Amino acid sequence: MNDFINEHEINHTRKLHTCFGCQEPIPIGSHAKYQSGMFENNFFDGHFCNQCEKIQDECPYFHEMAAEGYCEGDILTNCRQCNQAKDCKIRHKGVDV
Repeated sequence: MNDFINEHEINHTRKLHTCFGCQEPIPIGSHAKYQSGMFENNFFDGHFCNQCEKIQDECPYFHEMAAEGYCEGDILTNCRQCNQAKDCKIRHKGVDV
């Protein structure tokens, strides 16, 4: 497989984006991460809000979930369904426990 990922930080977005991880809007002027690449011979790209970026970087359960790939909105969906959510300190803002 030729999987790869490129990412870069955006300090201030110049237009409204939708977060790939949670499908929430990323307001103009916000910090975001942009990722593009190939996974299992499929190209992808998307912007990620601060909270989804933090989950990607710090959540120990995210890597289990993402091992087989994930789709738009899956970070928030999986955060809501995580059985560790009650004790999690990285919980997404859209997750109630």
